[in-house]
Amino acid sequence: MQMKDDPSQFLLVEVYQTKEDQAKHRLADHFQKWRVAVQDLIAEPYTNLTYDNIFLDESVLKK
Repeated sequence: MQMKDDPSQFLLVEVYQTKEDQAKHRLADHFQKWRVAVQDLIAEPYTNLTYDNIFLDESVLKK
């Protein structure tokens, strides 16, 4: 997402169902290529905020 008040600021949100899924993603070829491609675009080290995933029961979503 791009900040409205400062278009040079971005927020990247990634959602994983498990910590293992996140670890697999970070080892994937496309992620490794992305890290190399964007390293010159990142002005300061990025930070990680961790939240618990809350997934609704599928039956709730169908209503």
